[in-house]
Amino acid sequence: MSQLIPADFFGTQLSIIDHDGRRWLTAEQVGLALGFAPDNARKGVLKLYERHNDDFSVEDKGVVKLTTPGGKQDAVIFSGTCCITLGWLAGTPRAKYFKRWAKEHLAAQLENRPLPAPAPVRQDIAARQDIALAEEVGRLRDVLEAQGQTLLALHAQVASAQRGHIQALNRLIHVQAAPEVSAWEMKEADARLKAAVARDPRGKAGVAQRLGVSRPILARVLSPNDPTPLSRKLARRILGFLPRERSAS
Repeated sequence: MSQLIPADFFGTQLSIIDHDGRRWLTAEQVGLALGFAPDNARKGVLKLYERHNDDFSVEDKGVVKLTTPGGKQDAVIFSGTCCITLGWLAGTPRAKYFKRWAKEHLAAQLENRPLPAPAPVRQDIAARQDIALAEEVGRLRDVLEAQGQTLLALHAQVASAQRGHIQALNRLIHVQAAPEVSAWEMKEADARLKAAVARDPRGKAGVAQRLGVSRPILARVLSPNDPTPLSRKLARRILGFLPRERSAS
């Protein structure tokens, strides 16, 4: 049967679980004691455990049923030695104090000593200032990391926009560099296009494939209601790829 023992760790209220002759903490409470955000305490410490799974034994982790406002629920618990190891691995501002606290109040039974009721760790002014300063540095680090991610995203957007501008300039230069097409050539290209569409069994689709252009482009050029004028580039392709219509003898 499990017994809950209230404890305090630098203002964080904990419930030590006395289970099977050993003392444990739930994953969520370990995360809170180490300084993880409340909404990420359980998930964050479980990820830390899984990331360093080789550093733990099967006896370091367990599952018990705890009574919660929503009824009895399964809770992942960590042993005293596991909590000490997690303190070494976490690297949070509170970690070094949590390691000492876990050693004094969770792992004492491994030495077959009586288990005194846990007392709050000595919260002297220097330790409090040390934790406060470290946590502020941690918050600033998080802010800088978030700003760095924002800058990277903006840099990617600028780079994408620059690529788009370069492509647009290349297309403009290509159009401007295209050779002039005379009025006669434009008329000839229009006649060849219409004749080719009339002869091709697949109509516009077949001619579009031969010219290497999309069918909608030809559809707009050949529209009976509001045709789009031939571009110089398309006219050149028509004159180069479609043969001239031979007149009947």
